Amino acid sequence: MSQGTKASDIGLPGIMRFFGRHRWVILGTSLTFFILATMAAFYMTPVYRAEIMLVPVKESGGGAMSSLLSNFGGLGVLSGLGKPQSSRKGEALAMLRSRAFLFEFFDKHDVLQVLYAGLWDSDSGKWTVPENEVPTVQRAYRRFINNIMTVSEDDGTGTVSVSIDWKDRFIAAQWANDLIAMLNETLRARVAAEAQKSIEYLNSELEEVGLVGLRQAIYRLIEAQIETIMLTNVRQEFVFRVIDPAVPPDSDRFVRPQRLRISIIGLFFGLFSGIFIAAVWDAFKTASRVEHPGGA
Repeated sequence: MSQGTKASDIGLPGIMRFFGRHRWVILGTSLTFFILATMAAFYMTPVYRAEIMLVPVKESGGGAMSSLLSNFGGLGVLSGLGKPQSSRKGEALAMLRSRAFLFEFFDKHDVLQVLYAGLWDSDSGKWTVPENEVPTVQRAYRRFINNIMTVSEDDGTGTVSVSIDWKDRFIAAQWANDLIAMLNETLRARVAAEAQKSIEYLNSELEEVGLVGLRQAIYRLIEAQIETIMLTNVRQEFVFRVIDPAVPPDSDRFVRPQRLRISIIGLFFGLFSGIFIAAVWDAFKTASRVEHPGGA
């Protein structure tokens, strides 16, 4: 046992005496940190979450098309018809997270000017920082993917939810809805273009095919692609059907900051800080008495 430590200072009685001696320091430090944390929590800009719920659109006629393609080996693959319908959902989700798609979305909806509003002068339509400090689209992409957009799937129900976290609740809802509308439109246009190319390829094959049965099969493939083009023209919700569109949350329904949690963390941090200060003060006084045993 060290010279400056008494046996009575060890254990619950010693701890109680310690808190009794330094109660004002510990209490004052705890309250100070609690008040500062609470003030900081209320000073922080609220971040709202807007969420859109989706279900994949079921494809009709997929089995018949697969059966038809199986009769022609590589012809269906070369014509671009061999793609499984079930892969369309995966393709859509991959595209939603892709740089190419989000870069186009940023440009179409002026997302960079919103993400970095403090650096943008809306009156002049120019950035207020030097050119080498202007936020890049790569920087915006990383911020959007890591902190703003969240995509989740429910394996049980098959639903997909896309949520946007942003300080402006109206913009959050608008971005969520616009993302899915643009995703459906992009894939709709892509499928229509692929079907048109398939028709052109199959028409060229007709000129070289002499067998009546094969020509009839190619006609059926062309007919299927024409139906695909017709479908893309009439179905706006091409890959995902919106079952619950995003709406602006109420002004008091924000996800960050979690003010109560921040205040409690501040209280406990202040408590431990107060105990640490008191312990250091005790150690300092003990060391002083050892060095100057005759002192007051």
